[in-house]
Amino acid sequence: MELFGFKLDSIKIEDLDGKITEINYSENGCSSKTNFQQLPENDKTTIRALLYIMDKCCVGDSAYHEMSMLVDGLPRSYLIKQCRNAQNSISHITRTPGKHPGAQMSFKGELREQIRKKIQLGDVGKQKVIIAGNHTVGIVSGSEDYEVLRISCKEILAEINDLVEHGEIEVDGHRIPLEFYLSGDYKIQWDTSKAEDYYHNSKNARTLSTNRSMACKSSSNYGCIKKPLLGIPIENVRVDELHLLLRITDIF
Repeated sequence: MELFGFKLDSIKIEDLDGKITEINYSENGCSSKTNFQQLPENDKTTIRALLYIMDKCCVGDSAYHEMSMLVDGLPRSYLIKQCRNAQNSISHITRTPGKHPGAQMSFKGELREQIRKKIQLGDVGKQKVIIAGNHTVGIVSGSEDYEVLRISCKEILAEINDLVEHGEIEVDGHRIPLEFYLSGDYKIQWDTSKAEDYYHNSKNARTLSTNRSMACKSSSNYGCIKKPLLGIPIENVRVDELHLLLRITDIF
């Protein structure tokens, strides 16, 4: 047909029962492409939306394949599978260790992505850059227990502690210095017989190493029952005063 100046766009076929089937041959049509990455952006958006509905409603690949055979115009099932693989390749998600169900991503990988955004904005190198906010790297279905966190978050904690120890990370050839801060509840054991500034003295300051050593003691451990899971220095722990205020107001 192209020899005569014609280009085939689509063919509609009607069977004896009156059912019409359209075969699309255009370059912009989903059915003419065999690879998800080759599709126009509008078609990719449609397939991503279908994949979201399938995941949300627990529709399997076999069920969708049967529907695509019966309903005209639905993208082929192999395009759905290719779209899923493309989405999965964006973030590497693995199962958390231990018996409790959970999923995790690489802390270092997510940190690199956040730093890359800062580099693109031109923030890195000029001043100290703060990366704050909520960035989920792991989810575990279990009780808020020390052992659950120690086992299930073992790989995430190991990555964080490695970065704390080395104090830097390499991102696209740039060596970025790091400093970690941790927020925690305000829990105090205070000897009121001492002067008000007694605990401000540097020799009385609690350190990470002393907490680790006291956690090995059965008594006189000042509440250090378990070893810290994170190697972030205590001076970099920012206490949450709201919890303390709520406890005081609860008393009254």
